[in-house]
Amino acid sequence: MPHGDPWTPQEDAMIFKHGVKKAARLLKRTYATVNTRKYNLTHPQPKAETKARWTKEDASRLAEQYPIIKSVSDLVALFEGRYTLGQIRTKARLMKLKRRYLGDEKGNIKGHGDLAEEVRMRCKEDGIPIYKLDRILKTGTYFSYNAHRRRTNLAAIAKAVTFFGGHLTIDWNDRGSRRLP
Repeated sequence: MPHGDPWTPQEDAMIFKHGVKKAARLLKRTYATVNTRKYNLTHPQPKAETKARWTKEDASRLAEQYPIIKSVSDLVALFEGRYTLGQIRTKARLMKLKRRYLGDEKGNIKGHGDLAEEVRMRCKEDGIPIYKLDRILKTGTYFSYNAHRRRTNLAAIAKAVTFFGGHLTIDWNDRGSRRLP
């Protein structure tokens, strides 16, 4: 039989009667194909359980919660166990959802690179998701993604400080301090 044709019960019987090598020659199929067929016949796979279908309400709740929830595993409880963690992650990937960096509340402040972390901590204190701050200030994804890895964007930091009602002050040891508008 040509490659790709379904197996008949007679062919299955030939595999067990003659063995894999001889059955491959008689059936004009490759040794690997016949060997795989024999394995599948002797090791039947359990039928997969039906997967839960995503409702529009669940998908919209996922789109709302996925970026801001503290841990993705918390979403399993949010959906009352209707979906597994793997199903939730797969659906989020298919919907092209991204997790947002909400800051590290245990972070220690060290040097100029932690200015963005200060802003993230303030967002967390005020209950503002960090990705929404980026939208409000029109800073792209500076605070949401990788601000801790790249150079400090002082313009974005200044916008955030002003947004939260603060003031930036530069303190030169040899000239005194100067407040920025």
